[in-house]
Amino acid sequence: MTVGVLAVMSIATPRAEAVPAAPRPNLAELVPPNYRVLEVRQGRLSGQTVPEVVVTSVGPLNRYELHPANLQVLSWDRQAYRWNVVFDAQRVRFRSAPLIDPAAAVQLGRVAFVRFFPPGRQLVFSASWSGSSGLRSELVVVDFRRGEAGIDYFWSGEWGVNFHPTGTAANPAIVATAPYRTVSDPLTQPVRSYRFTVGIRNRALHELHDDRPWTGLLVTGTDRSATNPVGTPTSHLRVTGVVPRSPAAGAFQVGDVIVGLRGPRTVKTSNLLGPALIDDIAAQRAGDRVRFAVLRGGEYLPVTIRLGSLLDPSAASAVPSADPTVGLV
Repeated sequence: MTVGVLAVMSIATPRAEAVPAAPRPNLAELVPPNYRVLEVRQGRLSGQTVPEVVVTSVGPLNRYELHPANLQVLSWDRQAYRWNVVFDAQRVRFRSAPLIDPAAAVQLGRVAFVRFFPPGRQLVFSASWSGSSGLRSELVVVDFRRGEAGIDYFWSGEWGVNFHPTGTAANPAIVATAPYRTVSDPLTQPVRSYRFTVGIRNRALHELHDDRPWTGLLVTGTDRSATNPVGTPTSHLRVTGVVPRSPAAGAFQVGDVIVGLRGPRTVKTSNLLGPALIDDIAAQRAGDRVRFAVLRGGEYLPVTIRLGSLLDPSAASAVPSADPTVGLV
């Protein structure tokens, strides 16, 4: 096991958070057996005198020939005069699964400390892995101000989430980016990366902004067949429903056929497999004004709307069609 990286502690610790007299944690006893320490950081997470120690480590090949990784938080117990593991991402379960799967090939992303809720700071980290459940990523905010670790925010999505702290001391936030693909495109071919912001609302952490576009239309390809239920990449889109109070409400009608659109952005990936018009919509951002070319009653007419966001109430309450060939955009 590599323990020499403890030298990082003195570099990463701000002068205002100088470490009082306390022994260094014995990582050989606290890190899982045969795990190699990657990095050691300090952050005042609970507000106590001695800052907590955050340790990331990687394990040997498991039975699946994969390298698992782990993230632990150590807290100094002055009464017992010892370091305790107060958070272990491989052992903490959230939504019936461990935060970090010990049986998967895990890549730990950025680790940061953000003061969302004083007196301490919250631990923010990202992780991605490949395993039996496919390619997944997580963004997690862990809070220690109540005396024990608690999950303040959790995001799970497709491979490759990144984030950075932003905002001010009075209004802190984190901005994250992740792959965005439509249901028609393969997992390995996202249309683009999308951005979302996490911050405080009503004294809790929520997603405050999401730039994925929302029209409120239920659409299907117009040239479906038994072997091609979704439609070819160049197919037009027939409107089968309009979500109430969505951006499309009042502008589109059931039966409209969308034959094209003009927006401020274009698809940059050339080898997507889904319907081109759905990819064209996905390439836009929430708030963009988009003009659709629509065939209605035998006449072509332009229909212009301002795109909403997937965080809009109408998007959150929209009910998908039971027909698998009909999608929400």
